[in-house]
Amino acid sequence: MKVPQSRAKDPQSPSGLAKPKRLKRLKTELRNAVREKNASAFLALLRSVTIPLRSSPQDKGTLLVTVFAYFPGLTASRFLMAKAMEWLCPVTPSQSNETPLAALDLCNSLVIKPYVSPSERGVLLVSFERELEKLVRNPGQFHQLESRYRLLFMPSWTGLFSPPLLRLAALSRQPFHVMPVNQGERALCHRLGPLCQPLPFNAASWVNEHFYATEPLERDIDCLMVANFAEFKRHWILFKALSQLPESVTATCVGVPWGGRTRESLLREAALYGVAHRVEVIENPPQEELRRYFKRAKLFCALSFREGSFIAVAEALMSGTPVVMFGGAHIGSKERIHDHNGVLVDSVEGLRKAIVRFRKGSDYSRIRDEAVTDFSATASCERLNALLREHTLGEGGHWSDDIRGFYSMRLGFYYRQPEDPAVVCLEEDERWLSGIGIRVLPH
Repeated sequence: MKVPQSRAKDPQSPSGLAKPKRLKRLKTELRNAVREKNASAFLALLRSVTIPLRSSPQDKGTLLVTVFAYFPGLTASRFLMAKAMEWLCPVTPSQSNETPLAALDLCNSLVIKPYVSPSERGVLLVSFERELEKLVRNPGQFHQLESRYRLLFMPSWTGLFSPPLLRLAALSRQPFHVMPVNQGERALCHRLGPLCQPLPFNAASWVNEHFYATEPLERDIDCLMVANFAEFKRHWILFKALSQLPESVTATCVGVPWGGRTRESLLREAALYGVAHRVEVIENPPQEELRRYFKRAKLFCALSFREGSFIAVAEALMSGTPVVMFGGAHIGSKERIHDHNGVLVDSVEGLRKAIVRFRKGSDYSRIRDEAVTDFSATASCERLNALLREHTLGEGGHWSDDIRGFYSMRLGFYYRQPEDPAVVCLEEDERWLSGIGIRVLPH
């Protein structure tokens, strides 16, 4: 795919278009205000009154879980949680261990510790609800899996509860782990039962720091956004802040089309604020080039209101780039932002001030060094190994073989040293999994 390099020019609009522009801007900002008031949450709560009228247990359970995700306090009733699990994972004759095993492919998963013995299970890391859903469809197959492997599940979005996660909790006979998006959600894991054990990691905990250890580059990008082009990423906020800054301040937006929104969509949005000529949009660059954008930026702008861990924030910090984010945002990596590596703001004016502040420069080396120490893939793997060892020994099990080092890139998982004999020996685990119909595919 060709990567456009030039900034679009913002032609002078006829005076007759001024009013339509203002109306489009107003609609964008009104939609955003509605989202920030949690309109989807209250709509889900309103729809919950129809639960008794729904004939499908799956529909009832799915709707109740949606309400849980937005209003976790409602799960204080054990009855509601148990009822949701009952609807989503009903006990039927077809769920016996004699049910034929379905063949399934896991695309965002990785075996990170081999099976040693019944008292030292292996470890299978699973990311994304759609991947977990595959594993909990067939209880017989799932119970064979958990007899040999401890499951680590990494949710993809804020709002801990999902139908696949409740099915996992309902089916599990062995302890399993969940890595919620943020600290607040880790505190909710006990509602999934005593076998659910939270871990202090999320999808932004596995950035390979070695990829960002290259020589420093000139910091010639004022404001950088790395995000798909979806509306919820809120590029318009950056464009509005730019409109209140001198002409010399520019922005670079890197990402991929999403939900019908393309590079042209972003430039039209920038034109509504009169700054399209100051915005460069880069579409789907190679990974190595993407890392160069991180290292060239003076400030990374993470402007979503609600999403998952937002891995790009961790990648920015690993590049030594400070981050600006909204304090009210529901984003897992918000926990990484401190006084000297970024700032949390509460308005477009706050964003404008942050751009002015960080345009003058930052202690980029210190930001990177602290990121490497705190949450790089190497540091996270060491912490994860220690925690899993502690849990296993605490349950009366054995621990003789550590997890294999791994990292995440573009939502896929990779071994740090794929040619290492300790990794090659995992092929035996892959053969066993294949024997019960589960293939862990390389990303």
